[in-house]
Amino acid sequence: MIDSCGCNIKRVYASDFLMRRLFRQSKPPKDYKKLGDAEVQGRHFSIYYKPPLELAYTSNECPLVIITLEALCEAFKDRRLKTNNAVDLLKEIRGFQVNELSQQTAQELVKILEKSSLLS
Repeated sequence: MIDSCGCNIKRVYASDFLMRRLFRQSKPPKDYKKLGDAEVQGRHFSIYYKPPLELAYTSNECPLVIITLEALCEAFKDRRLKTNNAVDLLKEIRGFQVNELSQQTAQELVKILEKSSLLS
């Protein structure tokens, strides 16, 4: 993964995804198409897409949602995200306990991407 200044980064630990937020936006990004909104246990997020493989999101400041969305947006960009492996990808994050909130967030993201025909 390469950040906005061209530096190679590797996010392995849960804290890495909180410290280096590459896909989170404070407001809806320009030149991106809104794919959908979701709410999981009172936490809201919106997903945006820009071809060929750029995802972005806006969300509440919930660390579990941020880690989940950052990891899965990165996996989507790297073409590792499939309809049936989202939770498994989260389990690879060191120091991250996959719980009901992160599982539901992953499921909602996958539903939005499937509905938009970006995942099969």
